[in-house]
Amino acid sequence: MANIKKLRREPVVIDIGDGIERELRYTLNSFALIEEKYGTIDNAMEALKSGSIAAIRFVLWAGLIHEDENLSEHYVGSQIDLS
Repeated sequence: MANIKKLRREPVVIDIGDGIERELRYTLNSFALIEEKYGTIDNAMEALKSGSIAAIRFVLWAGLIHEDENLSEHYVGSQIDLS
């Protein structure tokens, strides 16, 4: 039987620009949000591959929403400076 600890990756901690470190984590809820918006995970991946800024923002938000349910997609996008 596989050792689950060996399968899990170290958490990815990011600061989106507001000085708060958050763990980027894709839970079942994250994938459900992505599926609700794009219909399928494959469609979401295609949107990401096409370079859609809206898709990047949404998928990033979906990976952060577990940290704070009041975190909005718009707020996440406003903190990332593309310059």
